[in-house]
Amino acid sequence: MEKALYRAAKLENLANRNGHRLIHLSKDMLLYRMQPPNISNITPMPCDDTGKTGIYFSDKVLIPLGMMLEYCEKYPTMELIVVRLTQDVDSFDGKYSFRDLNPSKYFDDNGDMRSNVEIDPTENINHVDELAFPLQGDEVNPLFLNDHIDYGREIFLTDTSMFEIIERVEIDEKTAKMMMLSIVGSFSCHHSCDLSPHTKYVSTTDETGTSLNHKTSEDTAA
Repeated sequence: MEKALYRAAKLENLANRNGHRLIHLSKDMLLYRMQPPNISNITPMPCDDTGKTGIYFSDKVLIPLGMMLEYCEKYPTMELIVVRLTQDVDSFDGKYSFRDLNPSKYFDDNGDMRSNVEIDPTENINHVDELAFPLQGDEVNPLFLNDHIDYGREIFLTDTSMFEIIERVEIDEKTAKMMMLSIVGSFSCHHSCDLSPHTKYVSTTDETGTSLNHKTSEDTAA
């Protein structure tokens, strides 16, 4: 607990000094992740985009399902993992916001980004990003282009002590697409869609008729 409080206070201090917004993620919040099968643990990994080390999640199930579609040629099946936060977590707003902690290190006097800059351990921070979506080829997957649907946010955590695994389901491309279409296709472009973890179930069946239900915070709190 003391470690978590110290980390939260340090993040708040960094955010205040650099004019950044902290996003608060509450204990018991459910997060979703898609990863290759046959991996027993969730391990922090280096991120090629940022140079940070951590684990990517989403606060809604659609982004992980889109990741299955993005990587289906490499992985015929992947594992959808649901975790619960074991503590309150504060995160910086924006995937690349860590660069603003020391801007002269990352940008020259003209505002151009410097190359081959390694991040400092103090810059390896949690983040939340609302504009990161799965790809189809080199473009954003068309299923993620409806402005009236809340697809969820990308969430990057740096420490495995922040969460616990509560469910794992192996799925394939067909199942992932069916699950996405059952959610996205049930809402017209004239209605706002909130796919938050408080929806009672994200439920469908696979081709064998097996039910794929993903429990939410309402269920686990009951």
